[in-house]
Amino acid sequence: MFQQFEILIEGMNPEAGGPLGEAELSRVRAALQPDEHLGSFVRGRVVGAGGGLWVLTEQRLLMLQDGRRKGVNTLPLGAVQRVTLQAGRYGNTLAIHTADQRLSLFAAHAGLSRAFVAALGRSLPAGSAPAAEATVVAPEDAADVATWVSWSRLHLMSTPHQGMAENLVLLREAATLHERGMLNDAEYGALKGRLLDAA
Repeated sequence: MFQQFEILIEGMNPEAGGPLGEAELSRVRAALQPDEHLGSFVRGRVVGAGGGLWVLTEQRLLMLQDGRRKGVNTLPLGAVQRVTLQAGRYGNTLAIHTADQRLSLFAAHAGLSRAFVAALGRSLPAGSAPAAEATVVAPEDAADVATWVSWSRLHLMSTPHQGMAENLVLLREAATLHERGMLNDAEYGALKGRLLDAA
């Protein structure tokens, strides 16, 4: 409840940005299936339930909740009919519409929510995709958001992708993170070796 008042006073959710933390990585890792990889993520608040973290994979949406309703719910991407994103005074509100429900996350980071909607839109049939303006990440957020998602993706990866093209993309992401100081020399070297061996 205190965090809810803090969001109202500050006008934003101070915990919405940044890469996944260790506790979040652990929970997501436990929920991922062996052939799944993180595509994007967004944090926010769920009405009546506390903090929420939505993770997009190639196959489904993972919805992790804190508070009274702590747990992980999943939604196959085929069940998503529509996605909406609305900017608000206290952060963005993201809504996923299915045939029988509307799932919402509010007080979400503007950049992460737009990147998440863009990634989800690429996974859905053309008629389900959100409006293009809802998926444009502001230039001042773009670099941070890309870094947070890349860092999280690489830290969740238990085994590299089997395709050479995917591993080259991950290798470029790792090099960028190394340049920005988010991976030290040893971490970068170990990750580079794993990706090159798998390619």
